[in-house]
Amino acid sequence: FYPNPFLLSLITNYKNYLFKINEIDSNVFWAKQKNIFEEEKLHSFLWLSLINRKSDSKSLQKIISVWMIKNSKYKKNIWENSVISKRVISWIINVEVIINNCSFDFKKKFLDSIISQTNHLKKNIKYEKNYCKRLEILTALILCGLVFKEYEDNFDIGIKRLEKLVKDYFDEDGFPLTRNPSELIYFAKFLILIKSCIKDAQKYITSLFLALSKDAVVNSKKNLKYLVKESQTPKGLNEQGLKEMNKKGVYKSVINTLNSIHKRLNK
Repeated sequence: FYPNPFLLSLITNYKNYLFKINEIDSNVFWAKQKNIFEEEKLHSFLWLSLINRKSDSKSLQKIISVWMIKNSKYKKNIWENSVISKRVISWIINVEVIINNCSFDFKKKFLDSIISQTNHLKKNIKYEKNYCKRLEILTALILCGLVFKEYEDNFDIGIKRLEKLVKDYFDEDGFPLTRNPSELIYFAKFLILIKSCIKDAQKYITSLFLALSKDAVVNSKKNLKYLVKESQTPKGLNEQGLKEMNKKGVYKSVINTLNSIHKRLNK
């Protein structure tokens, strides 16, 4: 499931113009910024909403590769909760264009980086006192759980904590306890983003199962191995997982266990 990249515009304040990163040197791009504000703004990656989605993939991959080399370890301003949250949200929402025609090595490092940053947020959310920043963290966790099946517990954790946050932050009339209208608008933007991503994910799952069921009917007379092979993306995560499980004898072990159970039931 790939979220709609245009949803990022909900939480950005940039004007509507294209950001041509293919005209920028990937090394120069991360040159030292003038101040902390500019640094945090750049490292949040919210500017991804401005890129030319048709031609900027390769340049974007270079820029992110340099970022991962330089910033994989903790740095105060770059690994601040709000900056990480926005970066994870930006990366996940734009994951389709970022990994478009990329190498296996880049894809692995990129996805590992998302998980590493998400784990950092999950560990540190209990220390975050700012309600708006906690909302940003929970949004990142929820999106991670939606997109990565292996980390769907992040979705459950995020939704559960979001419900508590809303109860603690809003009064019975649905207004922030701080009485700050700008915070109400800020919360609304992120809640709409979360709702839209969940809705899109549900549509994707529905269409996926529908497509698989149709394939099963069309290819009902063919070997099941054909259907399994056709339902995997070449060099994708499903194909990788299947190969590794076959190599480790997982399926043989399951078959032996089932045969043993069947034999016992027939005694």
